[in-house]
Amino acid sequence: MLTFVILLLIMLSNDVEVNPGPLGGFFSIFHLNIRSMRNKVDYVENISNEADVICLTETHLDENIKNEDILIEGYNRDPYRKDRNSSGGGIIIYISKFIQAKPRPDLDFDNEALWLEITFPSNKLLLCVVYRQPSNNNTFWDKFHESIENAMSYTPNVVITGDVNVDFLTDHSHKIFDIMRLNGLKNVINEPTRFCATRQSLLDPILVSDSCDVYDSHVIQIDRTYSDHDGTIIFLNNLGRLQNNTTYKRMIWDYRNADFDKCNELIATFDWESIINAENSRPPPCCACVRAPCNCPPCSPPWPTYKPRRRYPHYG
Repeated sequence: MLTFVILLLIMLSNDVEVNPGPLGGFFSIFHLNIRSMRNKVDYVENISNEADVICLTETHLDENIKNEDILIEGYNRDPYRKDRNSSGGGIIIYISKFIQAKPRPDLDFDNEALWLEITFPSNKLLLCVVYRQPSNNNTFWDKFHESIENAMSYTPNVVITGDVNVDFLTDHSHKIFDIMRLNGLKNVINEPTRFCATRQSLLDPILVSDSCDVYDSHVIQIDRTYSDHDGTIIFLNNLGRLQNNTTYKRMIWDYRNADFDKCNELIATFDWESIINAENSRPPPCCACVRAPCNCPPCSPPWPTYKPRRRYPHYG
């Protein structure tokens, strides 16, 4: 009887959509380097605070672990995953049943990077989850940068999370900071996320584009018997309320890649003497034009077109 009443109410509402996405409140994304997901599903379900999206890195899964073995109640039965092997690596993403999402393999740039497109009633968000091995070189970062640029050309709403194995507390000259600056990204996690006997480091940032309205973000303490990383979570004000969906291009001068040898050569070979001689040959202005422009040669244009913002009294 109760089921019949619920179905009747849905029919009478005359406004039913398939996976319309969150219509109010906040949209939340949780991440944790789980250091092997085997036998930890219940813990992840409890610690993730019912986030709309659960992202896990270093899952240590392989083809022997089926999706039905690692299901989390309330989330899609086929989580998005990229496995390496049972000894390391791997990522997985759980999406709430109330969220509409699809993979974007055209943006994937690494075996352990996964992009999803999440649809809201009036907007879209691109989410990237990545695990970077410490041994990955500059080729990884070049592909990472290109992938972000392609994502930003599709929508200005971009969130990137995962474990990038760069310490955001100390490695301020790392290439990832150039990539963030060039693409208008900021990190919203400012506390350590990885703990060992000798140091604490921030390896698990959450990078967001300027258009994302961040309500809150913080670190979630994790039982050390499950992982040596802490979890991170971000709450975005409902993206469905954003109206500006346009993208734009801008020019940024990347001085770190400038050819300073060529610059010095041009400065050294330029005919500076002719400029200096021309300036020295200019006759001094007459006394009258100190108070007001006249028609003497030094006061010829562009002198008369100059309009000072303030008028200062003449002392002489």
